[in-house]
Amino acid sequence: MPGTVRKIIERIKEQRSGGNSVVAMTVETRLVLQGFDPERFGHDAPDDAARLSRISEIAQEMGVDIGDILQQADVAPDATATPTPAPGSPATSVGTPRGDAAAAAQAVAEAAGIGSSFDASPGQPAPDSTHPLQRFKLFAEEALSELGDTHPGSQSGASFALLIKSSLLMSLYSITTDRVFCDQLQFHGLYQWFLDVEPGTDYAADAFGGDRQEVLGREEARQFFDFVVPRAGRERLFSSDLLQANGRQIKGWMTATEVG
Repeated sequence: MPGTVRKIIERIKEQRSGGNSVVAMTVETRLVLQGFDPERFGHDAPDDAARLSRISEIAQEMGVDIGDILQQADVAPDATATPTPAPGSPATSVGTPRGDAAAAAQAVAEAAGIGSSFDASPGQPAPDSTHPLQRFKLFAEEALSELGDTHPGSQSGASFALLIKSSLLMSLYSITTDRVFCDQLQFHGLYQWFLDVEPGTDYAADAFGGDRQEVLGREEARQFFDFVVPRAGRERLFSSDLLQANGRQIKGWMTATEVG
């Protein structure tokens, strides 16, 4: 029957929260960061073998028994299957089948001048290869390569890529104001490396923030986050103690635009 993912989400939230609304929000945030936003999976959403496999893993990690729900599903969980676009996602999905993701990410890295050893440009030292931002950057560049040309911000002149990657970076470090971010960007080598900008890069916070909010309202922004967030969730990148990811912020940006 359809809607199995939604039923599992509700089971996980109910059992893990014990009726506590604050805990329920925390559980929901964790699910969002792994590609399972409850608002995107209705009771009529078709069952998908790949998604059922992934959410079954999540339920197991959280100690929630969903065996009875899976028995009623239209399909069986299959970790080797390619997931269909998430309900509510744009009809034209971003990216490549899961089996090609690693190769595509590597190709994008080489095209961006990062290379297999993650070499950095002068003045932009790359973090250690195990740092989660390495994978976030690869996913971001892959998503942007599929989106193609997009209009830059009209106030700051910053490119779409810089504005949307800045939004991702802000959410990963729980930076809530553009003024703080623009100030840190001038001196923070890790941010400069992630955004491919030179040390000392300076944007007027008001203009930058206005452009960033405009970009987040575009369909391309939703496509970007639809691509990056589930992949990062599968690799458990949001769980790194090197980040302070703001799940509510990310969820808001994933649902900021309407599907036309």
